[in-house]
Amino acid sequence: MSVGDMLLDDSWFIQNTLPYVFMWLNAQDLLSCSMVCKSWNALALETRFWQSAKFENCLLNFNDMAEFLCKQKTCHLNLVNCLYMLNKNLIEALKTLKNLTTLELSAATLNLIEQLPEINSNLHIIRANVICGVVGSNLNLDFLKRLPRLYELKLHCDRQLTGEFEYLNYCRNLRHLCLVGVKNLKSMNISESEATGCERLKSLALGDCFQLPNTFGELFIKKFSNLEHLRLENCRDSHIASILYSISDLKLLRTLELIEINADKNFSESLGYCTQITDLVVVPNLHRYHMATYNHRIFLGVVSLRDNLKHFTWGFSPKYLSYINKVLEQENSIPFQCELLDPINTNIFVAIDNMNLLLKQKMKNTCVKIECKEYTGDLFL
Repeated sequence: MSVGDMLLDDSWFIQNTLPYVFMWLNAQDLLSCSMVCKSWNALALETRFWQSAKFENCLLNFNDMAEFLCKQKTCHLNLVNCLYMLNKNLIEALKTLKNLTTLELSAATLNLIEQLPEINSNLHIIRANVICGVVGSNLNLDFLKRLPRLYELKLHCDRQLTGEFEYLNYCRNLRHLCLVGVKNLKSMNISESEATGCERLKSLALGDCFQLPNTFGELFIKKFSNLEHLRLENCRDSHIASILYSISDLKLLRTLELIEINADKNFSESLGYCTQITDLVVVPNLHRYHMATYNHRIFLGVVSLRDNLKHFTWGFSPKYLSYINKVLEQENSIPFQCELLDPINTNIFVAIDNMNLLLKQKMKNTCVKIECKEYTGDLFL
């Protein structure tokens, strides 16, 4: 049979080609395909295509789908880009999915997140953007005590946390913890936490690390002895140098992301001690008086890691470059303090392309990238 004959043969096409197409379709597209004909219907409704169900850009009355997904034994449900009809109905519908182990949500309420153990205590992975409709409402970590099988928790929440990090003790399988956008972590006294679950984590991401105490690195970060990936956001006024000294003791750490940081006085020296890092992302904070100084310190610190660093991304937020362009009237450039480039005027502007070339000359074995994008915000970007 020729290739042309095979493509014209419906049975051959349905059995040998269509399954590979269906594997890449979201739930709505699969349902649409099921209405083409009987053969497509039988194939599109096979259980193998519904182990992971992804709904996109739709207004979803989930009650209508819950019974079907229950029969299909769906274990991974993605509702990231959906609008839910009623939160209460969604909770009741989710309770029927007994095989569910992975849940991804956007626009999830605090009530929904805190009821997840009652919905399904066997959840392994939770990723959610949380909305807080009531002023003063905060996210309570107490629900972690009732999710013993949890392996990964990623939450984007623009409110404060309540509860204690000791709740990590109950999640003995937890390996990946991401709390992005969370406000005012310092209020939890996390540097005084006695959580023994810390050493089990492989990756940790914390949002809004603003004005953390100078003991944060020594008393908290050092507890994560098996950490391989660390991300700290909004590190303004947080003794970043002392945190980096503590990070240098995490021998298994390979990826470090420092987002919106103030590169303080000892930044270059302390970063230079983190010789175990192979992948580094640094995004400086927009500080109108110290931008040149911060960039100079970042440059010196990164260059000192050139022997071991494999990938380095120097990021700038759109707000940062917009300020330079509109207020300082310098396009596609960054302020830089370097006596070597200009002994007379130490604060100069260096074109981003030229800075990229300079870094590549200094770090020949490192893949260097300077980029502009939003580094904080939606968890699912």
